[in-house]
Amino acid sequence: MRTILETRNVTVELNVGQLPTRKAGNTHGELQKRNHSNVVRVAAYFDAASEQGSNGQQASEIFLIIQNGEHAPDTYSPITINYAIVASSAWSIKHRRECPFVKLVKNKAFYKRYQTKYRRRREGKTDYYARKRLVTQAKNKYNSPKYRLVVRITNTDIVAQVVYSKITGDVVMSAAYSHELPKFGIPVGLTNWSAAYCTGLLIARRLLTQLNLADKYEGNQEIDGTYYEVEEVDDAPRPFQCFLDVGLRRTTTGSRVFGVLKGAVDGGLKIPHGENRFPGWDTTKKELDAETLRNYIFGQHVSEYMAELEEDDEDSYKRQFSRYIEKEIGPDDFEEMYEKAHEQIRADPVYVAKEHNYDDATMTKMKKYKMQARNLKQRVDRVKQKKAAWLAKRAADE
Repeated sequence: MRTILETRNVTVELNVGQLPTRKAGNTHGELQKRNHSNVVRVAAYFDAASEQGSNGQQASEIFLIIQNGEHAPDTYSPITINYAIVASSAWSIKHRRECPFVKLVKNKAFYKRYQTKYRRRREGKTDYYARKRLVTQAKNKYNSPKYRLVVRITNTDIVAQVVYSKITGDVVMSAAYSHELPKFGIPVGLTNWSAAYCTGLLIARRLLTQLNLADKYEGNQEIDGTYYEVEEVDDAPRPFQCFLDVGLRRTTTGSRVFGVLKGAVDGGLKIPHGENRFPGWDTTKKELDAETLRNYIFGQHVSEYMAELEEDDEDSYKRQFSRYIEKEIGPDDFEEMYEKAHEQIRADPVYVAKEHNYDDATMTKMKKYKMQARNLKQRVDRVKQKKAAWLAKRAADE
């Protein structure tokens, strides 16, 4: 089915015998009309019912000629031809009904002015409107970096990094991942809100330890869900300040990115924020329920659901919490598990790289896939050897 873009009614002296016949492969019997070197495909429609007497008969005859590809006698007769410029069925119903005339948009002027977007914008990875405001530093601060707490959440991991921007690219000062939490006593549930809080706490304590500020800014020691903001200490450097970078994630109330934010603030980082996006915020009273937020920090929302599901549907419970059952973690174990994890994170947040002691066989296997680059002399010699081997093989065949 084709969409009519433009229709015209023309009365012409038409030589029936000179009508082109249908060509092979043109299954629709469309005429080819040439106009100022622009070829348009037109389908001819003839209304035989609107004509009277011999003209009506002549119109019907011409219609048959186009459909069947036959020739008629050479006759001249004024005939009204209703023809339409047609487009393929890819056009939507909206265009069929509302757009009888369609303007060519992507013309030469369009392509001359087209400006290619940044690669990461084309890939849908970076919001440059937000990045511009997170990166641009005030001129009166000269070369002081503007730090960002970058939070990214995947299906299996939570990533927290403290980053600042240079003209050559971004520089990561410190990073923490939720897949490190098993080392601190949290073997499962590495992407929930409580794990996000622990990841934020870990990045804060790790960075302050790296900057020798851990003893001066210990953060919030009593985690009760209340609003906390680090205060400047006398006779000490000012607290480390950074700004939350959520990327393309929606900043909805209760989002896990704010779990990382809360953990980082309780860990001793100064991050400008409000409390209206934490779990427990009451939109009517305009205040935060600290008890709800504390339950999220210590995994009580998961514990309550776990206990409820175990009571209502045991099969679903065994399927959804199979890893918790394997690790022998029950609904009553969550708060103690996260309390111990917070203590361990504060005690030793430093990342220690693993030492890989490979034997000779493993090293040989690894080097097998890392070919050393050849210099020019070696490449030329390799080509000579290939040519000599090919010539020798050809001589042997003859």
